[in-house]
Amino acid sequence: MKVEGIKPDIVTYNALLLAASRAGLSLHAWAIFDDMELMGIRPDPTSFYHLLNVTRNICQFMAFTEFLILFYFHRRSDRRSQPTCGESWGK
Repeated sequence: MKVEGIKPDIVTYNALLLAASRAGLSLHAWAIFDDMELMGIRPDPTSFYHLLNVTRNICQFMAFTEFLILFYFHRRSDRRSQPTCGESWGK
């Protein structure tokens, strides 16, 4: 688009931000946002909404990952009294 001399507008950038947000591509979304500002296009509330969504998705993923890690280590600590692979109760 830029190569052909067509200047994208706020609608174009918001569509790109929406796509990046739905795909969970936070780095892409921020790169699009940076490009928008470099092109002199002022972000509107919709632009910030899409950035918040992609950031929220990342935070939810990080919280879920943290939960899984804590759950794994909790379960692992509960099993310390049980034999591990290669061990037996009789030894």
